[in-house]
Amino acid sequence: MSENEAEPQESEAQVLSESVSTLTSFDEQIGQMEAARAAVLANMGRIALAQMRRMTSRDSRDREIPMRAVAAEVGAALRMSDRTAQTRIDDAIEVTESYPETFASWSAGRISERHVQEILRAGVNLTDAAPRPGTTGTWRRSLRPRHRGDSAGSLQLLPRRRSHERLRNASTT
Repeated sequence: MSENEAEPQESEAQVLSESVSTLTSFDEQIGQMEAARAAVLANMGRIALAQMRRMTSRDSRDREIPMRAVAAEVGAALRMSDRTAQTRIDDAIEVTESYPETFASWSAGRISERHVQEILRAGVNLTDAAPRPGTTGTWRRSLRPRHRGDSAGSLQLLPRRRSHERLRNASTT
């Protein structure tokens, strides 16, 4: 290879390397913005929940009005259905309250919204009103820092792998 041929290859490699760094920075910033949006949605949802608690009506449809109003407002502003907005609000409340370490990683841009959705989906069967020792806390702790670099898709398989590991360990004892 001549000297003239090597220069474009080195230049191209440099541009590609810088492009990867730029994309990584963009993804980090997007994650931070998504987490900030989730924090706002969670706050709006908490306000609606507080309004619902103050209502004196026994009719469940009446009591749902504050949350429905907030979801409709969010839906109109973000061009989505009120049902989708309600789901986003519910997820935002859950991740900020039940998964603080996940939310911190998201806020720092270390994980994406897709990662958060997979964690919420996997954790739905592991959480309840009063988490039992050794269940949810173990699940949440197991996700940090070991799975920080995993893709969101690989997190889908994590609960199944964990349950197989637990069954294997239980059968050997």
